[in-house]
Amino acid sequence: MAPRKTAAGDKAPKAPATKKSADKVIKRPARGYHKFRNGLLNVTPKGGEKELVKQNESSPLLRMPAEIRNKIWKLVLGGKLYRSSWSFGFHPSPTGPKHNTALLRTCRQIYSETAIMPLALGTFSIDCIREAKRSLKKFKPTQCKQITTLKLTVYWSNMTGGIMDFCFAVRHSKYFRSLLALREVRVLVFSVPDLDGTREKAEAVYEHLKPRIQDMPFAVKVDYTHQRWSDYLNP
Repeated sequence: MAPRKTAAGDKAPKAPATKKSADKVIKRPARGYHKFRNGLLNVTPKGGEKELVKQNESSPLLRMPAEIRNKIWKLVLGGKLYRSSWSFGFHPSPTGPKHNTALLRTCRQIYSETAIMPLALGTFSIDCIREAKRSLKKFKPTQCKQITTLKLTVYWSNMTGGIMDFCFAVRHSKYFRSLLALREVRVLVFSVPDLDGTREKAEAVYEHLKPRIQDMPFAVKVDYTHQRWSDYLNP
């Protein structure tokens, strides 16, 4: 059988992507902005921007040693609480520091030094495991790798079930397994009837769960409050 002639509209097959081509960084356009594949902005100066970068380097703040600048960035960007939402991923809590991430818009050098800090220094609150999976899905893998602290909120009446669901998700969900930098999980149990009268019972529940928690690659801390969850959502 004779080989079929290539039609005018036929397209040549694309060569399979190699590791070298997959890691290739796309050049920043002359106008607008460009993001790397990890989600961070490409802030490499171009043209007249280079002179502006040199002027910024004379700033008293940027002339400080890197160790001191790093402490300042942590004070400004640390302590933020982000709550999971079914529709919008993680969003900032109305309480706590506001507009602190505006620091990243100051200049290119500050952005390059602080871009991952809001993720690494923030606390990400989980009220529902399914909701948390959906929120984590909105992050890029590189962003997930920066998260260090999770806050798990559960009801007193479902304390055991809530923590068990979380342990199961950590072991079996790819979204939780992507949190490679996770160091601490803070469990807050709401609506405890009497903190003094139920402390022993609460500790007994925690001891029951400890075998399932202690082999986790991060620390788990449990605290209790008689505050209602609805008051926590609407401070």
